[in-house]
Amino acid sequence: MYYARVQDFAKAKIYWAKAVQLSPHHEFALAGLAQLAWQNSDYPEATGYLLRASEAAPSAWRYHEQLAEIYLDQKEYEEAKKHAERALELGKDRAAGAHFVLAQTFLQQNNPPAALKALDAFLASHPSGSRAKEALRLSDSLRKPEPPSAEVANANMPAIAKAPPSLAAELMPPPHWRPPDVDENMPAVESTVSCPLQEIQKQAGKRVSDFVDAVNRIAATESLENDVINRSGFPVRHSSRNFSYVASVHQVRPGMYTMEEYRNGVMDLDLFPERIATIGLTALVMVFHPNYQGDYDVTCEGLSRWHGGLAWQMHFRQKAGKPARLRSYRINSISYPVSLRGRAWISAKTFEIETLETDLVSPVSQIQLRAEHIAVEYMPVKFKTQHQELWLPESAEIFFDYGNRRMHRRHHFRDYMLFAVDEKQQISEPKMEADVANPAAPHEY
Repeated sequence: MYYARVQDFAKAKIYWAKAVQLSPHHEFALAGLAQLAWQNSDYPEATGYLLRASEAAPSAWRYHEQLAEIYLDQKEYEEAKKHAERALELGKDRAAGAHFVLAQTFLQQNNPPAALKALDAFLASHPSGSRAKEALRLSDSLRKPEPPSAEVANANMPAIAKAPPSLAAELMPPPHWRPPDVDENMPAVESTVSCPLQEIQKQAGKRVSDFVDAVNRIAATESLENDVINRSGFPVRHSSRNFSYVASVHQVRPGMYTMEEYRNGVMDLDLFPERIATIGLTALVMVFHPNYQGDYDVTCEGLSRWHGGLAWQMHFRQKAGKPARLRSYRINSISYPVSLRGRAWISAKTFEIETLETDLVSPVSQIQLRAEHIAVEYMPVKFKTQHQELWLPESAEIFFDYGNRRMHRRHHFRDYMLFAVDEKQQISEPKMEADVANPAAPHEY
């Protein structure tokens, strides 16, 4: 990687080849060798390394997108289409470049309507840039009364860009201080099981409504751990807090809910480390509340093995035409809504939401919010006196890169108490010590 950074690709190749010799499934080294071969227009060698990298990391979308471009350049259109579709399946919007490959593939196969649909999908995610200009020009030509013939389309088709000149930047691994983006890869699912999407949404919506009712009836002990991360990705300052925690969710107007959290009996934001408050994180499940479901594009990716059981793996993304109502940053009394995309695991047996993770749809430049990753775990809590079992948050974890600081914060909840019984109840054996986020409050920071 060092030699790649200093543009000495010959030596970089030597060391990546040694890495692959020692570890034949070393994904990063295989990807490096593939990029070098692609940069040198050695397409067979690039294809071979990319196929091996995709086998080593079957959930990674990048290798399929790159394979699609190489196959298209080699006029192997069916292979290009197959890998472009796989890239989109795994990477969602992050793999939107595969739409551009699909458009060109469809043109070569004399299918202008499908090409136009793919171009529109590409432009929706990439409205600017050199490729966007080419895509827009091609889209305009396809919308003429007389669609161009395959020969004309081929003449107008932009050339596929080869490996980017900034090879080192392309291969830089993601920051190790926060988890991978939810769309960096898709966790494995059972390939033979179909999803009853509407039934899952309906039943999950009922459980979220129950969650809203449950939150208004419980108290807990909350522990908070906070780490400030330096630019190299290492923690440089740690602090911790413990609170008596009570929350209240109520409808402020039809279709709009807000979450209020009391720590030690007050809503003082100065209780939080670094004078940055993270509130409402555990209410992110409101994504599946009946009043909010219409704000998101939701897809079911399949049946997943999750925490020792089976769970429906769901992907969601804020719709472009809908306002972001679940999460925002508030700075100097001004709120900046943020749009979310993420993944949830919903129990196949009970339809309770077990885990939920989110990332930003896009950075918020006005406040220098470059990245945010949230993960929330929920689990059943039994209240023996009332013979009740409620699904409540176990932990919430947030990583964010905001302004000139990076932070990793963990909220953990225990000793739940139902207001009606005045008896402490312990959460069953915790799965993990993680903490994450919320979306129901119109204010967050």
